[in-house]
Amino acid sequence: MRVANVLHDAGLLSAADVDIIALYARWHGSWTQANEHVAEHGQVITTKTGAIKPNPSVNISNTASREMLKCLNALGMTPASRKAVERVERHEDDPIAKLMAW
Repeated sequence: MRVANVLHDAGLLSAADVDIIALYARWHGSWTQANEHVAEHGQVITTKTGAIKPNPSVNISNTASREMLKCLNALGMTPASRKAVERVERHEDDPIAKLMAW
């Protein structure tokens, strides 16, 4: 919800953004979980046979990072993408404003 709050406060949130925010949240959850696994088990892991291999969570974290960046770009939340995003007109009966107020 932090992304939605930032967008709302900047006047950039609209109802059309709901799906991309949900997608960002999904990737953020995967990224967080993968980073926690890497922090606990390290960049490499030892298999049952004693072989050392890269921790698969590193790849998951990297993929999630790339996908989160795509979402942030689509939402205008990076310096480069911010210029292309237009502010949303706000009205008193705006359903997004009501949602963000809870």
